[in-house]
Amino acid sequence: MARTRSLPTGIAPEIAASKMAKLYERDYVAWLDAQAAAIRDRRADALDLANILEELLALSRSERSAVESQLVRLLAHLLKYARQPDQRSGSWRATIIHARQELARLLRQSPSLKRHLETLFHGGECYADALTWAVGEARLPSDTFPHTCPWSLDQVCDPNFWPGPGPHPEPRPAP
Repeated sequence: MARTRSLPTGIAPEIAASKMAKLYERDYVAWLDAQAAAIRDRRADALDLANILEELLALSRSERSAVESQLVRLLAHLLKYARQPDQRSGSWRATIIHARQELARLLRQSPSLKRHLETLFHGGECYADALTWAVGEARLPSDTFPHTCPWSLDQVCDPNFWPGPGPHPEPRPAP
């Protein structure tokens, strides 16, 4: 059975909050345990709301960053796959498949991230980052690659879309 910590009853809210803020700085895991115990025990006076807010916002940023990272990774490998058919490897195919799976997983877990993905894709910054990545790894002139994304977001995320001349991997069932 897991042990939980809770603050003694009768502590003034400002003291409880002050103790929690100090605990946050000193021992993050103990702070998490104390916050979970306070929520479970419905002890609002023991909640460190400022740091809880900070943590929630950080989690949200982290999920959005994961979408961006997977999109850039996917686009870079699709560019290399399309423009260097003689260099294709199992590693490139695996990276493309994995990036698509990770994006799909992130969107399944948090459907609200779909709008973020669309904004990132249509904003062009992710494609520009992917283009820089592909040019650097391929060691080809930048004009080898299109300067704007040649595919739709649906194509990029489609597990059966493979750009450039074949042969391509066998079609995969939709997730």
